Amino acid sequence: MAWKVAVNQHWNNPGAADVIIYREAGGDKIQVLYIEDAKTWTMGVKEFSAAAVVEPSLRLPAGVLEALMAGLQEHGIKPPSEHKIAGLYEATKYHLEDLRGLLKLNGGAKK
Repeated sequence: MAWKVAVNQHWNNPGAADVIIYREAGGDKIQVLYIEDAKTWTMGVKEFSAAAVVEPSLRLPAGVLEALMAGLQEHGIKPPSEHKIAGLYEATKYHLEDLRGLLKLNGGAKK
């Protein structure tokens, strides 16, 4: 199963966020990534019931989530929605080029 990320932003501390990194483990179970050793940032995985309330994988202070996202994007890691937008832009661009060609074939647009 693929990993998923849930982000809960703090209502009383704008920009701060709790991040839960998890994946479905079959049935009503989930696996949650957590920090096993804070000194070495060694990560571990714990299994929970899908209905369980779990501690976040990371607690990020204000501004860190945005910096993390920017850093990932600088290294070419972009959200799937950005790839979809780029594909729509390319499709629209070629569609407009086709329309321009059709208008020229038909004597141009009427005024």
